[in-house]
Amino acid sequence: MKRYVTTIFLICIFSVSLYAQKLFHPVSCNDSLTANNDTLFIEETVFTFEMYSDSLQFFETKFGKNKQIPENVKAGVLVALSHYPELATTNIQFKPKRIKYTMNARPKFGNIFKKKNNRNYVVLLNNEKGKNKGMTIDSLSFSVLVAWFGHEFAHIYTYEKMSNVQITFFSIKYLFSSNYKRKVERYTDYINIARGLGKPTYIGMDYILTDKSISAKYRRKKEKFYLSPDEIKCLWETNLLNQTNPK
Repeated sequence: MKRYVTTIFLICIFSVSLYAQKLFHPVSCNDSLTANNDTLFIEETVFTFEMYSDSLQFFETKFGKNKQIPENVKAGVLVALSHYPELATTNIQFKPKRIKYTMNARPKFGNIFKKKNNRNYVVLLNNEKGKNKGMTIDSLSFSVLVAWFGHEFAHIYTYEKMSNVQITFFSIKYLFSSNYKRKVERYTDYINIARGLGKPTYIGMDYILTDKSISAKYRRKKEKFYLSPDEIKCLWETNLLNQTNPK
C-alpha cells in the first residue's frame, strides 16, 4: 500500500511538473524571413510619457483595480498593464526592496492556501540599497520602464494559468535549473513582444549590452537568459508578418 501511494504521488509530481514545462516553448527566429522589414522596425514608435499622459486616468480606472502602485512608477505600470488586460483586476503590490535585479515579479507565499481568484502577487522594485543593486528604476527611460514592467506582467500572466501546486514546482525548477530559467525568460520576452512591447524591449536590451556603465556581470546574465536584440527584432518582425499574412 505504501509503495502504491508513493507511486501515485510521484506520478502526480511528474504530471504537474510536465504541465508547467509545457507552458514555455523554446524560442528561436529565422531572420532570413524578415530581412526586408528592418525599416518598419526602425520606424516603430518609441513609447514616451507624453504619448500617454492624457490616457493615464482612464488606464488607472480600467487597469488599476487591486493595485498598490508607487507614484514614481505609476505611469509605466499602467501603460504596461494596458497590454495585459487579463490582469486588470489581479491583486498586485509594488514593493521597494533590496534585490539584485531592477524588478522581480512573484506570487505571494500565502497563495498556496488561496483559490486562484484570490491570489496576490508582488513586484519587487530595486531600492538602490545593498551590495548588488542591479540597474535602478531611475536609470531607465520611460519606454524601457514600460517594457520591463510588461515582462514582469508576462510572468504573472503565466502564473495565472497554473494551479498553486504547479507554481510551487515551477518555482523549484526555476531556482535550480539554469536551462529551465533560460527557457522561461526567453519565452516571457516573446510574450512581451507579441503583446506589442517589442521595440521598447529591444531598446532596453540594446542599452544593457552597449552601455559601459553597466557591469560586465550583469550584461553576461542578460545575454545568458534573455533574448538578444537581434532575436527581439526578428520576432517582432515575424509577429508582424503573421498578422499581415495570416494563414
